[in-house]
Amino acid sequence: MFSDFKIGFKMLKYSFRIKWMLAAGILFFCVGIVFFGLFQLSHDRVLGYFQGTVYWTLSGMMFCSAITSLGVSNIVQSSSRKKAMHTSVPVCINLCYYLITYILFLLIGLLAWGMSGQGQQPGDIVVYGLMAAVIMVYAVGCLKLFYAAILFLIVTYFPVLWGGAEAICLMLADLPMGAAVCIGLAEILLGAGVQYFLLRLAYRLPVDRAAVTGTLRKYL
Repeated sequence: MFSDFKIGFKMLKYSFRIKWMLAAGILFFCVGIVFFGLFQLSHDRVLGYFQGTVYWTLSGMMFCSAITSLGVSNIVQSSSRKKAMHTSVPVCINLCYYLITYILFLLIGLLAWGMSGQGQQPGDIVVYGLMAAVIMVYAVGCLKLFYAAILFLIVTYFPVLWGGAEAICLMLADLPMGAAVCIGLAEILLGAGVQYFLLRLAYRLPVDRAAVTGTLRKYL
């Protein structure tokens, strides 16, 4: 796993529009922190934790897109690690990002409880793991099965945006916090496992022209 992460990190500089993708990823991450901070001022969980979760999960998608875009580069096509760059490396980058942000998410919640006596609910933690897992699965198809990936996002991610998160939080209000942490972690690990399985299945599929910009299409 560490070797895959190291390879992915080194290869990032060859990604298509890497500066734009990294800038977008960092921007989404920072916006997420702002929303988490707003919870301390408003104590509005939808405005604070939920919006922060949305931006942090989208930030991870930017970093994964930077890796998957390497699939059309000559340096990857001629590499002995070509298959890894299409399968295990994107999964490793995604998994590391979401595990790190998951830990940060939990620490922010502990800090909030310590400062104001109000913080995350069990449902907030479960929703974070769920949305991270959905984005990891979406990342499989966004380059090779673009329209299928968009449809998947519409029927999974957006229902959570449109009220599903609040419903989950209400249903899990009495769930022990320790159980919620374990469920959130399990969701992220399951998302990584499904992502790896699907990436291996889609390995030989060509890049979907609908998924790339005009500048990149000339290389397909």
